[in-house]
Amino acid sequence: MKYLRYPFTLLNSLKYPQKFAIISLLFVLPLLSFYPLVIDEIENIDQHGTRELEGTFYLRDLQSLLYNAYRHQLIMADFVSGQASSDQVEQLRSQIDKDLRKLEETDAKYGDDLQTEAQFRDVKAWWQRVRSLTETATQTEIADDHLAFTERIRTLIKLIGETSNLVLDPDLDTYYMMDVVLHKLPESQTLLSDMSILSQKIAKTKTMSIEDRAQLLTLSGLLKSNVAQMEINVQTAVRNNASGDMRATTGGPLVAYVRVMRNFVNTIESLLGATQSIRLEPSIIATFTENAIQAHTAFYETASRALEVGVTARRNTLVLQVTTSLISVLAGVSFAFVLGFFLMLTISRPLSALTEATQRLARGDMTVRVKTGEDEVGQVGVAFNNMAQEVQTIRNTLEQRVTDRTKALAASADVSRRLSTILDQYELVTQVVQQVRSAFNYYHAHIYLFDDTRENLILVGGTGEAGEKMLNSGHKILRGRGLVGRAAEFNIPVLVPDVSREPQWLPNPLLPDTKAEAAVPIAIADRVLGVLDIQHNIRNGLTQDDVDLLLSIANQAAIALQNTRALTQAQRQADYENLINAITQKIRATTSVENAMQVAVRELGRATMAPHTTVRLKVENR
Repeated sequence: MKYLRYPFTLLNSLKYPQKFAIISLLFVLPLLSFYPLVIDEIENIDQHGTRELEGTFYLRDLQSLLYNAYRHQLIMADFVSGQASSDQVEQLRSQIDKDLRKLEETDAKYGDDLQTEAQFRDVKAWWQRVRSLTETATQTEIADDHLAFTERIRTLIKLIGETSNLVLDPDLDTYYMMDVVLHKLPESQTLLSDMSILSQKIAKTKTMSIEDRAQLLTLSGLLKSNVAQMEINVQTAVRNNASGDMRATTGGPLVAYVRVMRNFVNTIESLLGATQSIRLEPSIIATFTENAIQAHTAFYETASRALEVGVTARRNTLVLQVTTSLISVLAGVSFAFVLGFFLMLTISRPLSALTEATQRLARGDMTVRVKTGEDEVGQVGVAFNNMAQEVQTIRNTLEQRVTDRTKALAASADVSRRLSTILDQYELVTQVVQQVRSAFNYYHAHIYLFDDTRENLILVGGTGEAGEKMLNSGHKILRGRGLVGRAAEFNIPVLVPDVSREPQWLPNPLLPDTKAEAAVPIAIADRVLGVLDIQHNIRNGLTQDDVDLLLSIANQAAIALQNTRALTQAQRQADYENLINAITQKIRATTSVENAMQVAVRELGRATMAPHTTVRLKVENR
């Protein structure tokens, strides 16, 4: 026991500065355990930040080489057949030499990290072999050498994807964009080249064998599948991109790319429909091929930039997290050190008062405050009072936000509950716009539904005098035009907090006070039935929370609309069958053919409300 008491006796004999020094050392010790975590985070930044960016830059330069390699194969095939000049061949070879020189610089910068030296050397060696092809080369030699050359490039692409950790990307947005850049676009470029070469051969020879048809059909299917999957990947990446930068970067280029690729496929597939003769000219195929290659190259640049933006954002976030963690730990240790120093200098009464106030605050007493002074304890008291005021303010604000959100959700549920009991379409849309406007105090609410052609959105419900006037005038909006048309076209909500900053906004003279607008599609899965359009007279009065609630109501409205239409159709069918049964029973009750004809004519006339009904019988002589 004597030896156990010795450390405590020693500590008691120390002066306060000495005790404080020992306490300081104890606060520093946790930093040692934090060190491995910092090292791991720095490694993570390197592996999934810096290394992935290096891979993205390398792939971007490599894509240009792959693109020109395919072009070289096409022009060499024309060159040996006398359809291209040697100047054209040399011009393209000079461009490939330029691509390789740029890649040499890229490889010198990133090659050690990405382990590409040997594979890149193999690519350059095969280019020298391909470059040595002359006009005496056969089509088979050209095809085989270019296939080997492009295979080396694709192998290098695959290697970069692995060594740069792009294939192990941890985030959904950059992972799906990586798949587009690393896999889908190189694959589509290969399919595009193969289809072009085969279709050029068919167009030039004006003949197509069974094997050619089967191969062309296979390539066409693979390219369409590739484009469709790529579109899904980009949409998934955009949907999971928190910053929204990817949507702004890839939206328009993706639409243009898909349109050009589909035009190319449709043009090539027209060869499949030729049963007697091939009318498609090689020059037309070459034009469509060049357009498709240019669109492919442009979209690759766009997707690569989007991937770069995503990876850069993640790296910056990781750096910020590590920096923040380090600062937080250092700040925490420093604060603890200062706090310990003041604890040793304070007297028991102010400390007890501060401790009691802290406990009251923890129990929920937001009004608690401590007395302050000019000394150290007084400063701590000021800090505590400021903190308590901030906590009280935050708590009050949070409670108000929760209350407002609860009211909005309750109103949304009430609207949805009312919709579930309405079976008439006119009453349904009228109730939706009226309930939504009154529940959320919006300026105006509209509902548009597609007409039979699905080219126009017809106003079927609107609130107030403006809504009645537009209904009476048959107000409609073209699909794809304005916010309503855009929401219907792409089946996505469109939110404009400030309409004065939106160039596609369509002003309505009947609603002059509109400051914000949100258009939410009324859809069942991918089929859009119409649009719920909300307008507010407060700038920034509509937020994403409003859109989420309106989307929930729109989904309920879509189901209710579907139910009312199904009920109407069922009622019509039932009325039709009842009418047929009633007429049949009356005919069966007659006793002669003449009476049966008279009953049939009379009842059909009543059913169809025809002014005159006759039955003519044709008697054949036997």
